[in-house]
Amino acid sequence: MFNGRYAALAQVILHPSEEFRIGFAYINSYTPGTRSTGTQSPDLVNPIFGTATGSNLSNDAFGRPVVVNAYGISGTLDISENLAIGGWVGYAHHTYIGRGDADVWNWAVNLAFPDLFGEGNIGGIVVGMEPRVTEISNNLNNGQPDEDVGLHIEGYYRYRINDNMDITPGLIWITAPDHNAENDDAILGVVRTRFFF
Repeated sequence: MFNGRYAALAQVILHPSEEFRIGFAYINSYTPGTRSTGTQSPDLVNPIFGTATGSNLSNDAFGRPVVVNAYGISGTLDISENLAIGGWVGYAHHTYIGRGDADVWNWAVNLAFPDLFGEGNIGGIVVGMEPRVTEISNNLNNGQPDEDVGLHIEGYYRYRINDNMDITPGLIWITAPDHNAENDDAILGVVRTRFFF
């Protein structure tokens, strides 16, 4: 309770108009030291949420406790009843206690098509960059940030089966996985099902 992992979040969402929403978020987190085997660690842990997202380097704790201060801004603009555009930008400053620091960025833009092929359904396209280290202290990873920029490109369709259930199949294409252009692109099929009670 006092020396373990935590994340504290503050978020403000503003509605300047019915068509436009903008949000601001701040997260402060702490993760105790974890085992590090370099940037290819099989048990990577995201310092904020506890699951690995983004590059291996952005998730490596280098065997040290990590303090993260993360900031984000997101927004959505309803262009019409059947088209919305949105996106977000996130920045996180990682402090590896006793070792150094790193800057991690992520972003995305998306198009959404509400009521596509039926009321309550939604189609969408997302293009973005998963968390990527852009700067890192010289004594961490030899001062080398993520070398390349990989993209996350996703198409999905959420189908409303009834008032209590929807299903969302999707297709994800990741270019330069781990932000390394030497890695082959990856294509993933995903399905998410939600139940409402």
